[in-house]
Amino acid sequence: MTIRTLTATNGARAVGVLVGVAVAMAPSVGSSTSALASVPGATPSAAAVPLVPPGSTPGVARFFSQSANSDYLKGITVIPGGGAWAVGTNIRSAAGSNGLIERRSGRSWRVVASPDLGPSATASALYGVAAVSATSSWAVGAATDDGVVTQTLIERWNGASWRRVFSPNPGGAPGVSSLAGVAGYSRSSAWAVGSYITSNIIEPMFYQTLIEHWNGKAWRQTASPSPGHADSFLLGVAVSSRSSAWAVGAYEDDNGYAQTLIEQWNGTSWTQVPSPNPGGPLRSNVLYGVSAISPSNAFAVGTYVNGRVDETLIEHWNGVRWTRVSSPNGPNRPAGSFLYSVAAVSASSAWAVGTWFGAGLDHALIERWNGRVWKRVPSPNPGGPSDTNLLSAVAARSSRSAWAAGFSEKAGSPERTLTEIWNGTAWRAAASPN
Repeated sequence: MTIRTLTATNGARAVGVLVGVAVAMAPSVGSSTSALASVPGATPSAAAVPLVPPGSTPGVARFFSQSANSDYLKGITVIPGGGAWAVGTNIRSAAGSNGLIERRSGRSWRVVASPDLGPSATASALYGVAAVSATSSWAVGAATDDGVVTQTLIERWNGASWRRVFSPNPGGAPGVSSLAGVAGYSRSSAWAVGSYITSNIIEPMFYQTLIEHWNGKAWRQTASPSPGHADSFLLGVAVSSRSSAWAVGAYEDDNGYAQTLIEQWNGTSWTQVPSPNPGGPLRSNVLYGVSAISPSNAFAVGTYVNGRVDETLIEHWNGVRWTRVSSPNGPNRPAGSFLYSVAAVSASSAWAVGTWFGAGLDHALIERWNGRVWKRVPSPNPGGPSDTNLLSAVAARSSRSAWAAGFSEKAGSPERTLTEIWNGTAWRAAASPN
């Protein structure tokens, strides 16, 4: 069964595509009928690792254009003490891709070498990054070997270089295991989330949630709920203490539509908690990102279908329950508005970023929480009004310092990395390498 949304431009669309879930599968894994197995333009090698969250429906195929030398940024984090990391992927050709890591130091971004994954790695991408200190950071994603076996990918910064470390792959071979987000609490505690699917030629198989924990010595899979009877995905994670963490995503209900999924870590186990679905049971509702200020204060962001239009979705945890908070969409009720990432630094300061779709193009969308309401704020579109600009991640150091990352695209040209900086007064585009 396919997770569906109803929009003005497409009667059936999988919300799982391009959210950090790898799609390269051996034929036997195709027992799952999730649309992840048939993404527009996908091939078993180059498209093995999705690049960015879905923009509007018309843009789904474009995100898989696989243009040679295209670059995307999917995750960003600030480094304690100064600077920032951004991660994503470089489509080097129609035959494969590489993980991309960039570092902000001083006044400029520069590319930092990624680990060599070996000659069998035909595709790899990084979707999330988290910094615990200047000498300890994590990046997560997925890597595909020989266009067949897709495995989780976790890399660690030790202060001098990035190194791949072992991570569980419950999907096995030739199954699929992928990580979409990571959050670090200390050098001995971090969480990574994603999804996996096993290979079974007899019975239909579905994606299940995947949560892994770093205990200071190794990454270990931790049991996590996969509600419903079909696909379940986790796309974002946040931690505020050793006994408090959140993971968000979506699961497919019995009607074949995505419903919001929020899971809570209480220090002992992960459990599903109720979360709003403003689109209702016959429309899709998805959460892509989460940020926790404290165990009693957190925000989650995503999108839902209102009638036939995708609109922004923001939900808030007050220590007792999750409730929907009003959030603006793009101007003039665009064809679609999406929020992919959120960063909260205090009860009165938070940012959410994404895109709104209008006139056949994606435009950068930035919203700010002032302690009372969310408001849309001006955001640079360096490609210009006639080009694509999408923000997929945001990170904040304080109310006066924040970063956003994504990509831009001029018509007929390869996609290019996009970073923007908040200087306490306004958002400005910042040059980033490709």
